[in-house]
Amino acid sequence: MVSVIGGSYTIENALKGALRGTVGRLTEWISSDATTQEDRFAAEAAQEYVDFIRVDPWYEFSFVRELKRLWAETEFVGPNLIRKWERKAILSVEYLVKAQYATLIKVATKAAYGDADSAMLLRAENVTPEALAGEAKVKVLDRFEDGSVLLSLPRYEEFRDTAERLAAAGVRFRRSPVTARSSSRASCPRVGDSSCPKERCSSKSR
Repeated sequence: MVSVIGGSYTIENALKGALRGTVGRLTEWISSDATTQEDRFAAEAAQEYVDFIRVDPWYEFSFVRELKRLWAETEFVGPNLIRKWERKAILSVEYLVKAQYATLIKVATKAAYGDADSAMLLRAENVTPEALAGEAKVKVLDRFEDGSVLLSLPRYEEFRDTAERLAAAGVRFRRSPVTARSSSRASCPRVGDSSCPKERCSSKSR
């Protein structure tokens, strides 16, 4: 799946680079320095997409909604008309193709792996009430005899930020995180022990 997405992303950027280096450059050259509504919309939509994929899978992003917004929030005529039409046409095709591709990847991903996990599990030590204060998305799933605990942390970018805050508060992590889909071993007191058969089996699913 990673190779499929990586390959398609490479092709997408190659095509976009070719269009922007030819048609895009031409329409920009014959236009004034003022940006069009479509240029500003594209920048806004790109930022929304970046913010979205920090916490959710990219294929959950609604490109159809962006396509509808493009035509609803930008006028059909206006300054730099040729540039305006070029950007509207290119963006429309881009959002439409991405919407179809995202749907395909979403169906394939769910068929192969089920719903995307929203949490990461890891075993940690020195997890004090003070360290967890204000961490509403961090859950203690299990406690072990040696004092360590099994934690559930939010995934994607939030995982990094949350882990950094916990580490700064003195929490020590004992193993690499895994997705919640591997939580079948949460009841095993030997989580993090490489000699545990469950541990070896679950590691294959990562």
